[in-house]
This record gives sequence, C-alpha cells and structure tokens, in this order.
Amino acid sequence: MNKFTVYIYTQHIMKRTLIIALSCFLLFSNSFAKSGIDAKQIFKNSKRDLSLINVHLLMDVKTFDKKGIEKSKSLEVSFAEFNEQKKVLISVLAPKDMYGMKILSTDYLNKKGIIEIYMPATGKIQKIRAGQHHTKILESGIPINIFHSIVDDNLKYSLIGEETIDGKLCYKIRIGNPDKDKEYKIACVTKKENRLLRMDEFDTHQKIITSTIMSDYKTISNPKKLIYPKEIKIKNFKTGKSSIVKISQASYLANAKIDDFKLTTKKHLQ
Repeated sequence: MNKFTVYIYTQHIMKRTLIIALSCFLLFSNSFAKSGIDAKQIFKNSKRDLSLINVHLLMDVKTFDKKGIEKSKSLEVSFAEFNEQKKVLISVLAPKDMYGMKILSTDYLNKKGIIEIYMPATGKIQKIRAGQHHTKILESGIPINIFHSIVDDNLKYSLIGEETIDGKLCYKIRIGNPDKDKEYKIACVTKKENRLLRMDEFDTHQKIITSTIMSDYKTISNPKKLIYPKEIKIKNFKTGKSSIVKISQASYLANAKIDDFKLTTKKHLQ
C-alpha cells in the first residue's frame, strides 16, 4: 500500500469517525427532548429543597481578595416563609466592627424581591431590589441568591448534557435569556438526589464569571426533611475574589413569627 493510498484510507476513517461522533451527539441531544425531562422543573425542585424554610443557621464566612488576603465573619442566619413571602435574615456576629449589621432579604411570589440592610453605625436602613447585583454591593461573600427558591419564569431552562461531580452524575442545565447573546448560567443538579452542586455564570463571550460549589448536604430533622450544604465555595474569576461558607449549626424554627423578620432603626428603638 503506497503513501497516497494510506492517506486516502486514513482520511476515510477520520471522516467516518467524525460522522459517527456527530450522529451520537445528535442522538444524545434528542434523547433529552424525547424523554420528557423538564429542565426547569429539575432546577426548581433543587432550589425548593435548598430554600431552607423555617431554619436557623450559624455559619463562618471567609473571603479572600485577589491577593489572597483573608477576612472572616461569623453570621446568624434565619430562613422563614409567611404566606407568599420568603424571608432570609442575616445578623453579623463578628468581627467586632461589623457586629449588629443586619441584612433582610424578602422574596415575593409575583413581584421583585427586596434586600434591606441595617448599619448600626448610621442607624439607618437601606433598601435595594433583589434583582440588582447585591453581592457586589455588600461584598459579604454571602450567597444569598442561592437560598432563594423562586425561579424566574422569563428565563429559558435547557438540558444540555450530563457531568459527574464528586462521583455523582448530574444534569447540566443552561439558564438564560432566550436571546443567546446575553449572559447565562449553567447549573449542575444530581440525578438521584436532586441536589444543586454547582452554579457557573458566563458572560456574553462565554467566559466564566463566577462559580459556586455546594457540598456535604445534610438533612435537618423537621417535618419537611429540608436539606442544606455544610460548605459553599464561591469564586469570582473577574475580580479574583473568593469565599468559603461553612455552616456549623442548624436548627428548625417551629414557631417562626413575621415580627422576628423585621429590621428596626435606632430611632424606632428609642
């Protein structure tokens, strides 16, 4: 067999391999569409389990800037649901210069959520919409949005494949605006337990902006058997900053009251 014949034969094999690979990819993609798997429902279920309704947590948060300089915070966090309102109240316990700072996040069923921030130094409460990049404003490293259970109906949820994370097979779900030129996210949810293990955010150039990883899920003893990740890692590739959240204690709020989820100013306390 001369060199020309070998070359033709090699090109033929490569062409057949490419066709087979492409056919497998299309078959794999179509199998998701024909299987009736609802990507939005999978993601919604993972967020619902993660919402931690009527739960009280103690956590330590470490943040690192792009130079690796570390800052630590100790937080008390409570989650509760009142009719169509879902609330998250964060109280800063340490460091000393931030003690007394409170952050109240409220989700509504049919309207935009609100973030309220109480600063003891000023005695005032600042309000911002939950749709804003509040993590950038607070620079607290607290992934508040991860615990929000409400799923945006205006976004498109597409099942794009599977990935194994820490030995667990996960659905990969693309979440974004119907306009593909916009920013989007990819969520990895375990097929068996329906646990959200990773959430990556990408810019318009398909470059990763942030990555949030959740691990070591535990069940809280309560009627609904709610679960939470004991460790959450957040990396911002744009700024070089990162955070590690470790949950040390968890308890169920059997008698949560809406008055316990209200911020008051110094003026109201006088």
